[in-house]
Amino acid sequence: MNSGKTIFDQLMLFLPWYEFKARKILLCSQNQQRVIELITASLEHYETWQKERGNKHKRIVDTLWYIPEERYYSEIYQKQEQVEWHVLEPFYEYKSVFSPEKAFSELLEKNKQYIEWWYKNGDKGKENFSILYTNGAGELSLFYVDFIIRFKNGTTGLFDTETKRSDSEAPQKHNALIAYIEKKKNSDADAKFVGGINIPESIGNVVSFRFCRNRITDTNDLTGWEFFKPATIN
Repeated sequence: MNSGKTIFDQLMLFLPWYEFKARKILLCSQNQQRVIELITASLEHYETWQKERGNKHKRIVDTLWYIPEERYYSEIYQKQEQVEWHVLEPFYEYKSVFSPEKAFSELLEKNKQYIEWWYKNGDKGKENFSILYTNGAGELSLFYVDFIIRFKNGTTGLFDTETKRSDSEAPQKHNALIAYIEKKKNSDADAKFVGGINIPESIGNVVSFRFCRNRITDTNDLTGWEFFKPATIN
């Protein structure tokens, strides 16, 4: 549908009617309900066609990613002076930061003796790190992990903070991340990667983060999941 043409233009293009007759049909109160139904159905079919066409023509391009030397932060971010080990200085944090992300960044700062640096990834754009995955609708999408961590033992951590069942796509994202890590290790025997969906769990007044190195089907049952401990990550 050409957004630059009116509905009358469309009728005159595809039907052998003059504009006056088209207006009479469209403006007739008896026909308005049917016209609305036709337009709604047409827009729905057009949207479906666009998605299908986009998936068929979507290209997968693997590129090397590097932490940017500088990054622009808008007014929705605020400087956090107490953060010392974020790789870009100073550290700017989203004003409405998701509480698990806040807690996890604080955990990283408390364990700085085991961490060389950490980076809070963005959630869109080519300048941020992403992994390709297939979402629940069968469409190719990009998964932007929340945190990229370089541990002092040489391990690179790729973690995304969630709460239990907060994201219906979390299992698909996690499994794509595990597949990415496996691929990196298979291509380089010396590569050291770890990561996954990272979920906070409260026991009394203590909050711990847990992650799984294997594929998952759910983010509610954390049985067998490891506790995130920077001192023992490898």
